Amino acid sequence: MAPDPEQPSVAANADEALARMGYQSELPRNLSMLSILGLSFAIIAAPFGLSTTLYITLIDGQSVTILWGWVFVTLISIAIAASLAEICAVYPTAGGVYYWSAMLSTKKWAPMMSFIDGWVTLVGNWTVTLSITFAGGQLILSAISLWNEDFVPNAWQTILTFWAVILCCAAVNIFLSKWLDLINKVCIFWTGASVIIILVTLLTMAEDRRDAEFVFGHYDASESGWPDGWAFFVGLLQASYTLTGYGMVAAMCEEVQNPEKEVPKAIVLSVVAAGVTGVVYLIPVLFVLPSVKALNNVASGQPIGLVFKTVTGSAGGGFGLLFLILGILVFAGIGALTAASRCTYAFARDGAIPGFRLWRKVDKRLDVPLWSIILSTLVICLLGLIYFGSEAAFNSFTGVATLCLLMSYGLPILISVIRGREAVKESSYSLGRFGYAINIASLCWIVLAVVLFCMPVSLPVSPSSMNYASVVFAGFALISITWYFVYARKHFTGPPVSGDDTNRVFVHALNTVKRIPRTGTARPPASERLKLYGLYKQSMEGDVEGVMDRPIGNTADVYAECEKWDAWFAQSGLSRTEAKRRYISTLIETMHQYASQTPEACELVSELEFVWDQIKSNTPPSTASSPRQTVGVPPLPPASYPSINDRLARSDYEHMVTATARGDSRLRVLSPVSQPEDMYRRRGGASPMREDEIDEQERALDEEEEEEYAEAQDTLYDDDDIIDDIVQVPDNYDSGSTNPEADEEEFEQERPPDEEYDDDVSSALQRRRLNHHPQHPHQQIPDVGHPRWRRRVEQALTSMTAEIAAVREQMESRALAQRRRNALWTWIKWLVWVTFRQIIWDLAVLGAMLIWMRMRGDRRLEQKLRVGWTEVKTRLMRLKSLRQVPKLYTFP
Repeated sequence: MAPDPEQPSVAANADEALARMGYQSELPRNLSMLSILGLSFAIIAAPFGLSTTLYITLIDGQSVTILWGWVFVTLISIAIAASLAEICAVYPTAGGVYYWSAMLSTKKWAPMMSFIDGWVTLVGNWTVTLSITFAGGQLILSAISLWNEDFVPNAWQTILTFWAVILCCAAVNIFLSKWLDLINKVCIFWTGASVIIILVTLLTMAEDRRDAEFVFGHYDASESGWPDGWAFFVGLLQASYTLTGYGMVAAMCEEVQNPEKEVPKAIVLSVVAAGVTGVVYLIPVLFVLPSVKALNNVASGQPIGLVFKTVTGSAGGGFGLLFLILGILVFAGIGALTAASRCTYAFARDGAIPGFRLWRKVDKRLDVPLWSIILSTLVICLLGLIYFGSEAAFNSFTGVATLCLLMSYGLPILISVIRGREAVKESSYSLGRFGYAINIASLCWIVLAVVLFCMPVSLPVSPSSMNYASVVFAGFALISITWYFVYARKHFTGPPVSGDDTNRVFVHALNTVKRIPRTGTARPPASERLKLYGLYKQSMEGDVEGVMDRPIGNTADVYAECEKWDAWFAQSGLSRTEAKRRYISTLIETMHQYASQTPEACELVSELEFVWDQIKSNTPPSTASSPRQTVGVPPLPPASYPSINDRLARSDYEHMVTATARGDSRLRVLSPVSQPEDMYRRRGGASPMREDEIDEQERALDEEEEEEYAEAQDTLYDDDDIIDDIVQVPDNYDSGSTNPEADEEEFEQERPPDEEYDDDVSSALQRRRLNHHPQHPHQQIPDVGHPRWRRRVEQALTSMTAEIAAVREQMESRALAQRRRNALWTWIKWLVWVTFRQIIWDLAVLGAMLIWMRMRGDRRLEQKLRVGWTEVKTRLMRLKSLRQVPKLYTFP
């Protein structure tokens, strides 16, 4: 197959997105949508999971619990899967629910929530893999009893077989990792073909069949010891355990192309596909179900082999069908260990596991997290030793796996609901107006399930039949709590915040400036405001050298522009992302020193500080070519201008900044506690203003700040000329004069008194004069080297860039809408192709099975198929005869 030329760019985009979330991509992105769907389908492994847990529902309700319990749990699992997919589309990383819990929480709870959810997820992944491989070992041993009914495997035989299964799965994950994509795809077709073959075989070869009333309405919980209604819910462990693996595939996000789109679809589609597969598998099994009492007395605890043997009438036929289930076991074990090892790797990468420096290493030769696979395999092997103390250990494994995974799924959903679903409103997989209802229904089921699946399957309870799920869960909880207080409490801060989140936080910081209460203790000095200004300009436009030259002139307004230019130049060499981070840090420090101490202000600062702490602790700073970056932001050197009196310029500049606090929008929006000068005079004891004037000014200021904040997200401010116009230059002032003292006297004469500094900006613009050409004193000719002319050109270019970006966004939106319109037709074609390919595959497997049975002299299946085909032709002939409708009688 020819390589797809778009795949490298897709992988590069996914790696960039991962880097923006604070992680470096170390695993190859070689899994497709079909592969990840196959992985999820393999982990769920509906036929295998339902077969190995069949004994639970045979005790707790039989047919009703088996079939309708499966349908009920499938529907509620779709709701949980949709809730997780909505979050996964926003945060596609290998951390999965652990990462989501941190990103959705507040500062106070984020580290603890991510730590708790991470450990619960990790234990759930380990125990799901344990239960799959342990049940596989039991199923292999049950195959021996098909020929030797007296064979009863002892504990050592069960443990050794279980270890052999898990070691085989580990070997595939380590040495055949490049083939995982193909293995996951084959799993889909193997599972579908197996279900169809079992369906056809059971219905055609069974001599005795149950009636429809037994299949769809029989309920008997007399063997459970529980009340009838409660026994039904306890029996839901079969369906819940089988359907808990859908969220585990989030751990594979870093090995998938377009994970923000493909993984959410795989999570939901895997549950839907597993639900349909389970119904198709369970109905024929219930129709041919032998005596329930005989099935409950199977020594190995796995009755499905006896069902197949009874229906086919031979041990060989029963093993042939059982072999299909064992094939599903192989795919399920490999997929579960893959997801568990990636979850271990992601959790160790953030330092949350003892010995994390070893477990987070990726083997460059094999391209797999080798030590995470080894740790997962070792823990699973050791947990299997519980079987020596309890013959019902498998109940404990399934119970704790279901318990942990459901809890891990529920925590981020709960946090999202509590915080008003703000983080998922822009998700590409949004649940829309049904989000709250779906989330709350999911949480209600999870709370009920946590209680249910700690219960034993039947009563009375003995030490050997006790459900030790709560004990296993408590043991891991003790380990995690100990590690938290020994190490993680001081060092663990949760997963890093993404670069996309950094951009959001930067915009949020500007919004915080707007929302901060205007009752600060003091106004920040000019140096602090200039520092914020320089960081802001660097984060929005980059190095100042590539944008504008240092202003040249002898006036106070030029001096002010030089101060701003110096503040911007001091940040040269910083990347825009790093400048945004430093802006947030500096803003927080300034707010702590000067902002109001009201509860609202403290909450705003606390939210901003929390995000910055995560970035500073988990994300390394960006590299830069400038040496300034290695030593931090240097203090601004005091400027000296020999061509103008320093005292006059500085006095004029300070007075200008004070008088134009409401006019200079750039410094006001970047300073957290900048306020109108009237408020400072009023606070300092000057003559009070009327309340109606204050309210009018505050409303005008709020409206102006709303506009400034909207502009601050994308473009420059358009108010750069205001400062130039407030400090007025005399019309006859000559910047090239050689007599500064005379110029100073003339400037002092022409300068208006202090109370006139608050003139309206429009008046200042009218009084402003452009440079005079010596030959044409009355002609206004713009000087291309003049700073004001350059600023206007820059503003025009910025405006044009914004318009181009808007047009590009519109084009992308239209392209996205077109793709969405074509998506339905694409899915229909894909479903038709998969169905056609599945039919061809099933016919090939069925033909091979017929040839094999004919070689053995067994033609029962062939005869059944002949009878069935004859019946089909008869029904088709009846339909054909219906087409011969007599002509209607017509009146003459």
